[in-house]
Amino acid sequence: MQVKRQTNGPKTEAPGAAASPETETIVADICVIGGGPGGLSVAAAGAAFGRKVVLVERHKMGGDCLNYGCIPSKALLAAGKRAHAMRTAAVFGISGIDPEIDPRAVHNHVHGVIAAIAPNDSVERFTGFGVRVIPAAARFIDKSTIVAGEYRIKARRFVLATGSAPLVPPIPGLDSVPYFTNETIFDNQQRLHESYGIVDHTNDVLHELARAETAVLRAESGERGIVGLAGGVLHEGQSIIAVRHKE
Repeated sequence: MQVKRQTNGPKTEAPGAAASPETETIVADICVIGGGPGGLSVAAAGAAFGRKVVLVERHKMGGDCLNYGCIPSKALLAAGKRAHAMRTAAVFGISGIDPEIDPRAVHNHVHGVIAAIAPNDSVERFTGFGVRVIPAAARFIDKSTIVAGEYRIKARRFVLATGSAPLVPPIPGLDSVPYFTNETIFDNQQRLHESYGIVDHTNDVLHELARAETAVLRAESGERGIVGLAGGVLHEGQSIIAVRHKE
């Protein structure tokens, strides 16, 4: 499941709210909040122009793209394409075979690709560019000041590059069945059963899972797609009423 919402930006405290007296003050030209592709690009460019840049990231450097989106999904797609090519080789005069998928090995492949690219987005690399990287959540205490961890940061310009996070839709019964979001699917090390369904507004990961596992059916329901990993009839324009375990 990969339906997303835009996350709220850093919290703004009431006027006059103060940071801890132990907080160190940093004065910068640019403060970037969010260490995903957008934030990293701004931070690197600012440092290249000789500006004093502070980058605040509360979770993983590289953001959604490196850890939960672009990179792992394309790594999974590469595995899926090879499985698909093996199944459909007959059109080229080659006997097609149904490959045996090792979910744990696919997982290791995906995370190996992430690990190989991670140094490009690392704290060490951006520190080398001259960017001050602070691993903490940010909150505004006034229009020109944030607090992040043990630091108070004043800047001429702030860049909010906080990205997005998964939204679990309020479908009755969903909390009683196993489900994935884009932040958990790439940690899966087990074969997905044909009874799995996926609610999504994009289709990249669905195609990758389908090619690696079985056939996919996709339908649109408003802004979301209803996807079944088992054979069946494709219904368009349907709403999800409830979810339950298959008996």
